[in-house]
Amino acid sequence: MTEFTLLKFNIKKQVEVEKLNKTIFILCITLLLLIFLFSCSANMDKEQVPYGYLRLEGSMVNREAYVDGQSVGIDPEYDANTIPLRVGTHHLEIRSKNRILLADDIVIEPNKVTQVTVP
Repeated sequence: MTEFTLLKFNIKKQVEVEKLNKTIFILCITLLLLIFLFSCSANMDKEQVPYGYLRLEGSMVNREAYVDGQSVGIDPEYDANTIPLRVGTHHLEIRSKNRILLADDIVIEPNKVTQVTVP
């Protein structure tokens, strides 16, 4: 090969490498934008689910609280337990040794606290 042919070959390879680098760069930027957009939409979904709070006031010693049939973790030593719940109507039961002390439907409103006194 002549020196001119080698130079022409090197320039051609250099152009191909530059095109490949540019393509990789564009793909990386596109991927970063997609990740950013996905994370923003995921945060928006979390903000769109409205929550409110149920506050159980009174002694929960030897008592259990159930919301929609599921036991909710409460601290029996603390006289005011606050539980985050999705907005809407929920069924609340306060039980003590297989007895139902309270069974009522409660309405949870967005960013508000619904207070219930434990019997």
